[in-house]
Amino acid sequence: MSARLHSLDEEIAELKANFATRLAELEDRRPQIIADAIAEQEAKVAAANAAISALRAALPPPAVPVRELPAEVLFPPIVLEEPKLKEKRYASMGTLAWAAFVRHIKNTMPERFAGIKKQSDMLLIVKGIRAANMYAYDAFVEEFKAAHPLQKAGAV
Repeated sequence: MSARLHSLDEEIAELKANFATRLAELEDRRPQIIADAIAEQEAKVAAANAAISALRAALPPPAVPVRELPAEVLFPPIVLEEPKLKEKRYASMGTLAWAAFVRHIKNTMPERFAGIKKQSDMLLIVKGIRAANMYAYDAFVEEFKAAHPLQKAGAV
């Protein structure tokens, strides 16, 4: 077992030495690698510039020199359109009935909401009350619909 460990230690030492040697070689070549990469990029830019120049040369000259065109042609005015107003949407009767039920519960059972500040927590309590007596909620909604047959949003 110890011979195997000794062999592994030697392999690790050899790998470390090879790695250090290779790293040193790369560090020595680093300036050349960077210079080669820069030269390659400069060659690509020069080729692209030559292609652009060739395309420009192939284009026919403009009928009117650009500098002689009026500013309205070069820079047309921006026309802002008035935003279209959407037709007002009214809340459904069920939504209005729910809002009235929430208000009714808050007014008739304020002790249930003692110490609660968040609206979402209050709504959870109202949902629990509704779930506990669904028949009473349904009766409230029917009563509300009968009392407000053509009610629109914002009027409650």
